[in-house]
Amino acid sequence: MIPSFPTLHRLIRLVCVLPVSTAETERSFSAMKRLKTRLRTTMREAWMSDLLLLSIEKDLSATVDHEATLDAFRDLRDRRILI
Repeated sequence: MIPSFPTLHRLIRLVCVLPVSTAETERSFSAMKRLKTRLRTTMREAWMSDLLLLSIEKDLSATVDHEATLDAFRDLRDRRILI
């Protein structure tokens, strides 16, 4: 059937992928809207970008060991930490 209707096959494959990518984009914009309205005046662009990434990738950031991260920053000693 695919050789007979190659354009139709491509269209079906595209339709199957579209809702997933649209939902992902909407989730990203929703997270950005929440953060922007709350912290718009006190934030630099890079800082806001980092917060957006954490907000969008909640599942991945939930697996981070917070104690190990705190230990790593504590072990930096006298160096200045730019946040």
